[in-house]
Amino acid sequence: ILARKSNLSERKLKEESYHAGLEERIRNLDGIKGNTSKKVKKMLIKSRCTGIKSLKMQDRVYLHIGVVGKGYAKEHFRYFSRQDTVARLIQTLSENNDPSQEVEVLVSVSPKTYRSMPLLFRLYEAIEKNVLEEVDSIVLRYFTPPNEHPTTSIFEDISAATITTGTDTHNDDITSTNHQEGILSDGGHMSILPKDLVQKFNDAIATIDKKSKTKRSTTVKVREMMMKSKSKGDTKRTKKLEDRFFVEFIVLNMQGDVSSSYVFMSKTDTVRRLLEEHMQESCAAYAINGESIYVEVSHESVLQELQRDDVLNCFGRLLIIRS
Repeated sequence: ILARKSNLSERKLKEESYHAGLEERIRNLDGIKGNTSKKVKKMLIKSRCTGIKSLKMQDRVYLHIGVVGKGYAKEHFRYFSRQDTVARLIQTLSENNDPSQEVEVLVSVSPKTYRSMPLLFRLYEAIEKNVLEEVDSIVLRYFTPPNEHPTTSIFEDISAATITTGTDTHNDDITSTNHQEGILSDGGHMSILPKDLVQKFNDAIATIDKKSKTKRSTTVKVREMMMKSKSKGDTKRTKKLEDRFFVEFIVLNMQGDVSSSYVFMSKTDTVRRLLEEHMQESCAAYAINGESIYVEVSHESVLQELQRDDVLNCFGRLLIIRS
């Protein structure tokens, strides 16, 4: 018990040091002054935000975004759709092409205390859970593992977290062994993809959409019926239709060649089994979770768990990268 109390005390001191450094960098940004009243701050944020003009006023979330990290010290004023995910927000703002860096979005939960939001967290969900307001300030933080650590998740109970220590020369040391992003069944922390790789993925999807005989305006119901009729799989092993997990399999090789097919598996199958049956080789797999948002999935992830976590839905698309 004494050792546990000592560990928690040590972690608390490290968190205080981390947040103090973060707060100092945010104050140094050229933006809205700290002594401005909350109501005036919101008015100033709304007046300076830019975004898609066709987006209805009632659907907008206005954000003052401070960017911090090694080599970063800037800010943005943007509005986003309430339906946008945190990952979409990052994709829009990210200027990073360094694959060694990861990025996270932080919200202030109390004075001098910040927590990260899961990448697939939609802004309206954050508002409903009182994590975010419709006009608010957030932080986009870049960090380089293993010397710099991810911030504790908004959903993580700090008192129950496992304690480790690390070294960080930028006063961003916050201890964590299993940073839960609430995305994959194995709890893996995710990094943002370099823009050139995202563009390559986007081009592959555009090629498939162009080749497809199915119009993009086809209703969801018609698309699902078409996938059911065309999908290949083991009908003897997964006899019942309701036990099947249908997915569009998009395969991209390093030469830029791309192909698409429809397959089905059992809902209880892992991604590894899906790849073994339809690829006969180990490949990287990315769930396509919105425009320009690609979530790398663990081979040990179970398909129905990916659907439960809103990473890959039945009748969704899976991008396979063949080396």
